[in-house]
Amino acid sequence: MIDLSGEHRAIRDHVRTFAREEIAPLAQQIDDEDTYPVELVQRIGQLGVFGLELPEEWRAGVGALGDADPISATIACEEIAWASAAVGNIVSAIRICAFALERFGGDAVKQRWLPLLVRGAGTVAFAVTEPAAGSDLASLATTARRDGDGYLLDGEKWPITFAPIADAFLVLCTMDRALGTRGMAMLLVERDRPGVTAEPAERKLGQRGTPLGGVSFDGVRVPRENLLGEEGQGFKIAMSSLDVTRIDVASIALGLSRAALDASRRYALKRVQFGKPIAELQAVQFMLAEMATEIEAGQWLTWRAATVRGQGGRFTREAAMAKLFCSDNCMKHTTNAIQILGGRGYLKGYDVERYFRDAKVTQLYDGTSEIQKVVIARHVLTDGASSTSGSNS
Repeated sequence: MIDLSGEHRAIRDHVRTFAREEIAPLAQQIDDEDTYPVELVQRIGQLGVFGLELPEEWRAGVGALGDADPISATIACEEIAWASAAVGNIVSAIRICAFALERFGGDAVKQRWLPLLVRGAGTVAFAVTEPAAGSDLASLATTARRDGDGYLLDGEKWPITFAPIADAFLVLCTMDRALGTRGMAMLLVERDRPGVTAEPAERKLGQRGTPLGGVSFDGVRVPRENLLGEEGQGFKIAMSSLDVTRIDVASIALGLSRAALDASRRYALKRVQFGKPIAELQAVQFMLAEMATEIEAGQWLTWRAATVRGQGGRFTREAAMAKLFCSDNCMKHTTNAIQILGGRGYLKGYDVERYFRDAKVTQLYDGTSEIQKVVIARHVLTDGASSTSGSNS
């Protein structure tokens, strides 16, 4: 286990208290109503969570959680997801856009959008996936072509988190198909530009309250100042942003797993069968033991990825390992939680039923578990089967 510093523990305790007092009581309502919790998101912004890792100039007017490093942000995501995975996903979705804008956006774009994102007062959707181009981004169909001092954008994105409510979109598009991924660009496109059409929200299995839908672009004029980085850097921007958010997804999965373990433990201690609490049955003990062990292992992988990122190293492999391990085990842990609770775990209104539904998408968004295996295998084949970032061999 990576030892947390005093500052890390202070941030964890502060966010944990907020999550348990402000988010957890609303978690079931958010799921039932499937409505974006505007006021809650703004309170999270005032807490300072969305400004974690951003330079101080963008954090003015919100709570001070310190000059947080990636581990602090990871811990915050985990604590929030313990209370509500849907809200954890909201945090991750805002953070990925804030990261991309701060690192690659021009001054005008930063000044316009970063203060809104930090306060939770606006939403930007990370619009990469398309109906025919999910894992295979080389098949991207959305195009942008130069037109005077800007671009004309055409295409469709789906399924996109925040698309039904977003104020703007970060759109990955192709400018020169002959160059493949090196011919892509990333454009910020405001929702109110003519030709932008957002579709109504889809009905989802889990993580409800985080709107998901599609958006289309029909001859949308985008000014050149809305280009992130340079032409040809779009794929690089998208991939570097996804590396960051994969650590967040691992953290969300960890928070869910912890919540499932807590619910399982409480129930096992009070539920009596065969004259004793089921916590005394070895079959239940084994499930609890595996959950606890895999959660700690997942925390190590996730915090390790955040540490490598904080040190400025390449962390694609570490992020993929953390997401794969934590999301797959989250699905296992929430399934076992239902098994431990039996019939009660299968009923609406019991938290573990929601945990189970919320867990599945952690294996899908920001790169499926199978894609994470492809990424990891590529590094194994390139770097050596036994190499790790911390290896001396």
